[in-house]
Amino acid sequence: MKQEPEVENLEPTFKVRVLVCPRDESIVAARMARREALVDTELVTAVQAIFARVKEQGDRAVLAATTTHDGVELPSSRVPESEIERAVDELPPELRAAIELARGRIERVNHELVPRDVLREMEPGIRVGELYRPLDFAAACELAAKFAPEHLSIVCRPDRRAAAISSAVAGEVLLGTHTPFSAANYAIGITAVLPTNGAARAVSGITARDMLRTTTLGELDATALEALTPTIATLARYEGLPCHAGAAEARSTPFTLALHS
Repeated sequence: MKQEPEVENLEPTFKVRVLVCPRDESIVAARMARREALVDTELVTAVQAIFARVKEQGDRAVLAATTTHDGVELPSSRVPESEIERAVDELPPELRAAIELARGRIERVNHELVPRDVLREMEPGIRVGELYRPLDFAAACELAAKFAPEHLSIVCRPDRRAAAISSAVAGEVLLGTHTPFSAANYAIGITAVLPTNGAARAVSGITARDMLRTTTLGELDATALEALTPTIATLARYEGLPCHAGAAEARSTPFTLALHS
């Protein structure tokens, strides 16, 4: 007789309670009310005072705050390379592996989410776009980087154009001999609300993007969660958050959704 293959028992091992709005809105509101207790005005004021001292005194204020609040006197804010290497070498192998996996994925995800430079033709002869650069971007053009002007006009040979655009540090870059500042202000359609006084090193002009907010998205299937659960559990338990570990481990087993009653 042909033997039937063994089938894994997928009976649920626990239930996940589900709250349904608007029916359970009062329950949700009661749970969320606890967030208000997290805002301590005295603490916020104290932290703002630390920021003000750091802005005025730099590292001296950081070291003083470390002594006051952590009870540790440090000779410098710089951690010696040898100390960093020793700390890394002393990590348990499973914790180090979990950190490396998380670090690599964080790097990949954020690289993927960085917007790409774009230059689109809106109408014949009219092209607009945006450049994206990190705040600590080191420009090849020292003059532009030094002044970070509100407007920057680039007129150069075609073979140097890409490099010139790539190194631009400005609120607005206008390309070619036929793109005056006034056209940008009044007729092209790009923003005329631009950072001044060198602020383009750190901030951008105001566009429709500033009227939007971003919400990050993430989704795992059962196989992916099972593969990531050891990493999640290792890091969570090391941080002293066993419920975080338990949440991943529980979701890795079969479960059913149960409406709150």
